[in-house]
Amino acid sequence: MKDYPSTIIRSGIMLLLALISSTLVAQNYYGTWKGSATQPGANISNWTVAMKLSKQGSTVDFPSLGCGGALAYTGKEGNAFIFREALSYGVTKCMPGMSVRFSLTSPTTMNWEEIDAGGTALAYGTLTRDPLPDVHIVVTRSQKYAGCTQGEVTVNGKSFSKTLELRFDNAKKDSSSIPVGNYRAKLRYSSGKSRWVIELQNIYPHVYEKVGKSWRMKTVSREQVQIHAGDYPIKTGVNLQGCVLVGNSYTGCGFTDSKTTFNSLLDEYFGGASQPDASVKVTVSVLIDY
Repeated sequence: MKDYPSTIIRSGIMLLLALISSTLVAQNYYGTWKGSATQPGANISNWTVAMKLSKQGSTVDFPSLGCGGALAYTGKEGNAFIFREALSYGVTKCMPGMSVRFSLTSPTTMNWEEIDAGGTALAYGTLTRDPLPDVHIVVTRSQKYAGCTQGEVTVNGKSFSKTLELRFDNAKKDSSSIPVGNYRAKLRYSSGKSRWVIELQNIYPHVYEKVGKSWRMKTVSREQVQIHAGDYPIKTGVNLQGCVLVGNSYTGCGFTDSKTTFNSLLDEYFGGASQPDASVKVTVSVLIDY
């Protein structure tokens, strides 16, 4: 691809198609991918690649060659996505009419090929995704009911969904929500429940208990407090145990779309629901406005 000076005629329609059709790539591919490609037998046999995939549009650049442009989705081959290059600069430095074909090998690496019109790979390499941004989750409790607390969650300053928790009962294990505060967290896979969860770390809140006619402060330890999915009415100490559910469709003290909502959270901020990136740094703030 990188040996044959050429020009390419592009139209506004083709560029618009590139932006619209790029949304067909799976969300767990979103991000910036970088690496190098090898082209055996070419005058320039190694060159750098930078590819950006997003809902708004996708692009590919070859920085060491000085060319690049938009990507237009054309189809799939098994698990691999195929996008056609629509060069917009450096068009005399790169061969026109080429496409890229890529598939994930892990949440942060992919096999990448540049193919001709017949689907033959002329160049290949491994691209690595740039680290995803840190995630800051804010849970704001807004309504208290007999069996639960409703609220809202924002992620990185953007309104995301509603929440459900137990009522606060002095941070008692399995029967109370956790105190207001700031917590570190991490994404992990719960093999026992066969699902991904966001687990809060090092929860040692100070609470007050009544001793006789006075109050005494004590420190309690809470473990396995999580943000997770759950399409069911919550019951104190039975099926929630102090965690936070996310969703948007309430049925009293329950959700009907929690699994869908949590998967959307993984898609948008952790690189995808099927293979989320557990290395993303997470913090959680719990607030109250009632």
